[in-house]
Amino acid sequence: MAPGRLLVAFAACATLAALGHGLAGCSNEPAGPRPDSHAGSSTSTAGGASGSAKSAGVGSASGSPSGTASGTASAEAVAPAVPEAGAWHGTYQAEKDTVFVPEKVPYHGAWAKDDGKQAVGPGKVELTVAPDGQVTGTASGALGDQVIRGVVEGGALRLGLTAKDPRDPAAMSGILTGSLKGDKLVGTLQVASADASLVRQAPVELARR
Repeated sequence: MAPGRLLVAFAACATLAALGHGLAGCSNEPAGPRPDSHAGSSTSTAGGASGSAKSAGVGSASGSPSGTASGTASAEAVAPAVPEAGAWHGTYQAEKDTVFVPEKVPYHGAWAKDDGKQAVGPGKVELTVAPDGQVTGTASGALGDQVIRGVVEGGALRLGLTAKDPRDPAAMSGILTGSLKGDKLVGTLQVASADASLVRQAPVELARR
């Protein structure tokens, strides 16, 4: 091809390419739009929409109900305090208790030797009732020193008394039962010595501090 014609051909190709009408002979790439670029764009857009939908749907569904359920469970877990909750104090007057022995049970006369002069007289009781009904406290006096543990449940007071020093020959252990009557805790204390040769009981009345 003559040089003049060759220059004219290149100029024509450049003009047509600028107008968007590329010719097959003027470029190494095929004419027309690229399908792969639009497909990639569509795929990217669809993926973004799918991710947004998952984030909005799943996140909302799993987050909101669980938070509400957790708050409801926490509120239900808090039980009201028992009516007896608080600090109590009072006194007792210990005296010899009567022991009943069935006729056919061997009796060695241990209680018959008790003249009722030991472990009798006044004493005091201190109790603390927690909101959930758990009870702790102490007792001291004619019956020695005791540690108290127990519970108030359904209006009934059920406590165990354990000698503070179990090695003490005069140590006495037992129970204290009672209930709330008006504004007082009223009950009965029953204890015995380690060998059960001494058995004592005492009415107890406690008032709020």
